[in-house]
Amino acid sequence: MSITSIFDETKQAMQGKWGLAIGAFVVFLLITFGMQMVPFIGSLASIILSGPLSVGLCVFYLALVRNDELKLELLFEGFNKFKESLLTYLAIFAIAIVFLAIMGTVLFITGASSVFSLFSNLDSAQPDAILNLMTSGAFSGSLLVTFILATIFQLHVSQAYYLVAEENLSGFQALKESSRIMNGYKLKLFGLFLIMGIAGTILTIITFGLGLLLVAPFSLSALAIFYDKINPKNEFAEVIA
Repeated sequence: MSITSIFDETKQAMQGKWGLAIGAFVVFLLITFGMQMVPFIGSLASIILSGPLSVGLCVFYLALVRNDELKLELLFEGFNKFKESLLTYLAIFAIAIVFLAIMGTVLFITGASSVFSLFSNLDSAQPDAILNLMTSGAFSGSLLVTFILATIFQLHVSQAYYLVAEENLSGFQALKESSRIMNGYKLKLFGLFLIMGIAGTILTIITFGLGLLLVAPFSLSALAIFYDKINPKNEFAEVIA
């Protein structure tokens, strides 16, 4: 399995299905943004509904790349596994909150140390350049570590909603299984994210945002193919290449 082969299969899978693929993404986008527009209730609805909607998105694009019957109603299939979808979302949310709290504290401490060091040296006849460099480096290093750890976590749990859609897993079970099947594939998925992110950003900018309507469905289809390739429990699975 190579990134090039995933893109080739994605282009083939989407032939004649671009309309539905774009439509599904637009519906998902409208629902998501619509919830955010309502103060407080919208935020609460987002927490409750994001899991089922994410699972439904996975169901739709899995059907697309597998050449199954494709209809917009698949977007709401996640509500048939409402409890499992919600628990998985809450598990990811809880881990993210704890992570952000820890790393936010670290960043605050290193950032405050940098500012304190800077102002202390302003009052000094001989500013300590080494101390400034160390404190600034500590803050920059903390930012880098935060980004790396957040990326690794995202890669580990990236298959969780697909697993909720297809298997009787939820919450931390889905996260654990996602981490297991991602063993040996994290760099591959990172490369896929990187290429789609760079290409998608460029296309979206030069088309004044309209390119997102092409990039997002294509990317979601590619990610569905990736899941099919790495899950050893389905017929589409492949060995690492």
